[in-house]
Amino acid sequence: MTTRCPHALIHLARVGSTNDYAKERYRLGAGHDVQADDLAGPLLAAARSAAAGGLPLPVDVVVADEQTAGRGRLDRTWQSRSGETLVASLVAAVPARMLVELGGGWLTSACGLTCLDGLRAVLRQSGLDGTVEPPDIELPGPSLALRLKWPNDLFCGGKKLGGILCELVPGTLAPNGEGFACVVLGIGINLLTPAERLPLATATSLAVELGSAAGALPAFACLREDLLTSIARGLGQLLGEFAAHPAKTTEALLLRLREESCTLGKRVEVNCGGDRRVTGVALDILPDTALLVKTDAGEELPITAGDVGVLPMGP
Repeated sequence: MTTRCPHALIHLARVGSTNDYAKERYRLGAGHDVQADDLAGPLLAAARSAAAGGLPLPVDVVVADEQTAGRGRLDRTWQSRSGETLVASLVAAVPARMLVELGGGWLTSACGLTCLDGLRAVLRQSGLDGTVEPPDIELPGPSLALRLKWPNDLFCGGKKLGGILCELVPGTLAPNGEGFACVVLGIGINLLTPAERLPLATATSLAVELGSAAGALPAFACLREDLLTSIARGLGQLLGEFAAHPAKTTEALLLRLREESCTLGKRVEVNCGGDRRVTGVALDILPDTALLVKTDAGEELPITAGDVGVLPMGP
């Protein structure tokens, strides 16, 4: 189904990739059928109007029950089963200067923070407050230790709970870098996936981490709806704040990004692509969201992209 204002929702039973679907449907002038005559145009217009009024920016959602050819970083593919994993793409029209001046790393980070907020919110709604561990706050009961692993992973209990992939919608960024452009933020979060169907030993799901307490969660459809609603609203709020106060918002996001990171202070190995690998200690997240690593050779090296693995600390 498709509805407009304040957010559009496209619900698919089965799709190869929600990101690929969204990029095609929101391409300017796509016009595939009567429902897709122009999705980018109204979203861009709504974003401009919201920004002018100092309001949260609109975020559209493409959600699928089943995804057969999802993509992560480095074009890795993964599949999801219906009723177990949240697979969706958030489509937002953002100030082009955010992309030109800051790059896509900020969008990925903003989405990651709103995913953490959404997960904590649905846990609280389910009466599972004791399973939420905000940074530097000790709560009674078991802790899920929800965190972000640089650059785009959601972690829970030291294992991967989900991931985020940010992509530009072709044809929506003006050559002069002005106005607004459409971006797609693909998210995949293991919600009710049982342990035997997790793809890797380093992956986890909410159900696995909660154990017997998972029975307090709502049914999958309600859980997914509540989580997506929270994430979309939170992202729209953050993007609206950026449009109104870019410097103040990025400064606040950077502080929180550092607090929520499970990468900083750890010994890491970064796969930068090809045969290039960097090992050292993750020191900081820089204002452009690059990861600052003190290499084994003693050099402080900013890493702008790469897959990070955490290594045991040396003696």
